[in-house]
Amino acid sequence: MMMRMRRVALWKCGTLFRAGESKRRCITTLYSAGDGYLGCLGHGDWADRSSLEPLVDLEKRPVHIGVVAKAVTIGAGWAHSAAVLPQRGSAVVWGRSLDPPMSALMLARWSQYSRWAPRFANALSMALDLGNHISLVPSRVAWPVATRVVSVYCGGGVTVAVDAKGKAFSLGCNDKGQCGVGEVSHAVAAFRAVVGIDAPVVSVALGFRHGLACDRKGRVWAWGKNDNGQVGSSELDGASQKETLERSTPTTLTVPRAKAVAAGLSHSACLTQEGHLFVWGKMRSEKFKVAKTSKVFGEQVGPAVLHYDALEPRQVIFPKNTPPLVAIAASNFHTAALDANGDVWAIGPEKLSRHMVLEPRRLVGTDPSSSGWTIRSGVENIALFDDTNVYKVVLHAGTCIAETLIDIPEHKTVRDVAIGWKHSLVLLDDLEKRPEEEEEETTARDDVDGEKKNPPPLSGRR
Repeated sequence: MMMRMRRVALWKCGTLFRAGESKRRCITTLYSAGDGYLGCLGHGDWADRSSLEPLVDLEKRPVHIGVVAKAVTIGAGWAHSAAVLPQRGSAVVWGRSLDPPMSALMLARWSQYSRWAPRFANALSMALDLGNHISLVPSRVAWPVATRVVSVYCGGGVTVAVDAKGKAFSLGCNDKGQCGVGEVSHAVAAFRAVVGIDAPVVSVALGFRHGLACDRKGRVWAWGKNDNGQVGSSELDGASQKETLERSTPTTLTVPRAKAVAAGLSHSACLTQEGHLFVWGKMRSEKFKVAKTSKVFGEQVGPAVLHYDALEPRQVIFPKNTPPLVAIAASNFHTAALDANGDVWAIGPEKLSRHMVLEPRRLVGTDPSSSGWTIRSGVENIALFDDTNVYKVVLHAGTCIAETLIDIPEHKTVRDVAIGWKHSLVLLDDLEKRPEEEEEETTARDDVDGEKKNPPPLSGRR
């Protein structure tokens, strides 16, 4: 166990070495893959990438994060992406960072009929400068304070960055108050402080049009659109889901002391310091009925009872003897948790049938490497990864399984993953070569080039 913990600690600090070898630095590089018509891949064009490629800057050079001594954070939203450059302590953003998520849905619909339609719309927007602020490569964003940026999060057209003092700042679409700046407007074009939160922020999650934050005191704050109770308000009547509430100022929720939050399309979740999972919002749909009496969220649900949205946080009941949870994640419709034994659990709709699985299912059939599992929230999928593999969490036929999400190149180590709507970001570590290794490679290349220029004579040739 000690050896395993030692290895994980070394991996996280950006240095790997073998017995008898001198230390090597890990060079961390940011890669992306997916659909390119939303402009959020960061390669300087609108082309799709079926496999991972390194991002480029304004001069078409790969974006190397460099030698990293601390955690690097990346974010992927519906139509934009973001990352923190630790050496400079600044945030970079690219894609459609101010657009409402509905515009991404519209472009996707157009792409089904013609692959040229979204490209024409993007070119027109950039040519006329219609306020979209589209950037095809990572671009630095003005930071309003002198402190460094330490983490960044993306959602439906919203970006939240947190500085070294735990202060949260946001920019993006604000038509439902999802920026949390105390007012509703078309967009917040530059980073502004998220209002109301009076303690350092330790965790942030952004949904389709709402946001969550957890502070150092263990309080959960919520803001934005609340049509399905995702902001945790009991003001909505459970029989009438037509009323829409918009909260532009974060307010606290009644939950036990929390340490992390997660957000989906229209639902929310938090992890308490005691290791319990609470969820609220649109966890259930009135399209589905309970086939038999079962205990869900600690309540007895009878046959043929329509599911209703959870307007206030409710604890998810896990099987007896399940150890405390240590991490949670969410996607549009799913919620996952990692327990102290390294097991992964999930709830949400099943693949294909869309039947709602409300009792947590444990992941089966896939084992992690020695470093163990890490889970990350995503728009389309929940990412599950170890050193060399990236999977997505899937519920199928009543069980929780892992399916390959991204193919990782050989000799690379996965540092972090961010899953957007139509794209993925991956931070990969690669060992820095020693001078003697670089000299050997250079010599080998020169030998090959020399053989090509001066091929040896063929045997028997006159």
